[in-house]
Amino acid sequence: MAHSYNGIIINSKVKCDKKFLTDHQHLEFIGRLGSGLDIIDLPAAKELGVEIINSPEGNANAVAEHYIGMLLCPTNNQAQANREVHQFIWNREPNRGIELENKTVEI
Repeated sequence: MAHSYNGIIINSKVKCDKKFLTDHQHLEFIGRLGSGLDIIDLPAAKELGVEIINSPEGNANAVAEHYIGMLLCPTNNQAQANREVHQFIWNREPNRGIELENKTVEI
């Protein structure tokens, strides 16, 4: 039974509000798969002496890759093309992007 566990590992589907924490009085730690701690009532956990462990660097590569993709969106009209394709509109030429060859992109 979960009420007698000393620790749990949660994903983004488990919300650890104050009621959850007080219902699990034996809880010593919560391990969070991922970086976001917004699903855990941190003040209540601290008050109850529950240690919170997360892995904020776990998705660093995915965030960096997404950022590079977003950075390149304007050069390829991706946002506009995405909106149009979702509306079943195919404007190939107006949405044609530019190639980065012989160009400089600054971050």
